[in-house]
Amino acid sequence: MREDQEKSQVFVPGKGTVPIPLSTLEPEPPQSTTAFYKTGDLVDGKYLVKGFLGEGGMGAVYKVHHQFLGIDLALKTFRSAKIDQEAWLRFQREAQAIGKLEHENIVHIYDFGITKEQMPFYTMELLQGEPLSDRIAGEGPLSLKEALRIFTRVASALTHAHHSGIVHRDIKPANIYVSAPNGTNQGIVKLVDFGIAKLASSKNQELTSVGLIFGSPLYMSPEQAMGGTIDHRTDIYSLGCTIVECLTEKTPFEGSTIIETLSMHQQEKPPSLIDLDKGSEYPQRLEGMIRKMLAKSPDDRYQTMEE
Repeated sequence: MREDQEKSQVFVPGKGTVPIPLSTLEPEPPQSTTAFYKTGDLVDGKYLVKGFLGEGGMGAVYKVHHQFLGIDLALKTFRSAKIDQEAWLRFQREAQAIGKLEHENIVHIYDFGITKEQMPFYTMELLQGEPLSDRIAGEGPLSLKEALRIFTRVASALTHAHHSGIVHRDIKPANIYVSAPNGTNQGIVKLVDFGIAKLASSKNQELTSVGLIFGSPLYMSPEQAMGGTIDHRTDIYSLGCTIVECLTEKTPFEGSTIIETLSMHQQEKPPSLIDLDKGSEYPQRLEGMIRKMLAKSPDDRYQTMEE
């Protein structure tokens, strides 16, 4: 159940919950039996497919080599040529969202196009490292020092996105990519997967029907869980949930079902870090910051990432 709640969801409350995970950028062992391209294929006359990285509900990500630039990239497209209009528009919006952003802590997009098979695609930088979700699962919770290093960069990336009119809407450890520090740098931090991002400044980009909820239940703001109107402050709430998990290995709210988890976001008081991590000590300023980030009403939270 936790794994289902961590994945991006699309469901209609009251009609059952059938999770449809959206794609991420995390490399995974080849497992798809429906991958559209195979190793050795040439996409759009210039991208040589070198391998399959992973897939989600509708998308597939490949490692490709740009024949003219001589660099390796990640190419994202659909798993099948059977694409409905809404899926096409969502994919286009994802590419548009990332393409508007130029920030060192946001995955960089290089190209967007349509293949001869009428498959839309975009290419982006090939990331090294692992998602924070894997880092925590393998090494345990982050130290306060490491958390500070990572989340100041995530906040900087979200500040840039919000100033560009883009709300990510799916902030969680799986969508924050990190590489280990080495002798030349402190490690790379990248925000990925704008698959359900909303272009807040463009009404004609709104594809969400009334009653639909998009996101990951373990990290959803109360307003997002209700399928209501959201803005950049929903990312502030989700980032608060993410910080809590990375420090304690527990999310603030987790019920036995998706619906129960969404209800907890709306109604229950958030636990303190000490409540979740018995025997540990955390600065009161940090406890206060998390409490404000997880306020039920957007008006009671920090109003910007700069704050």
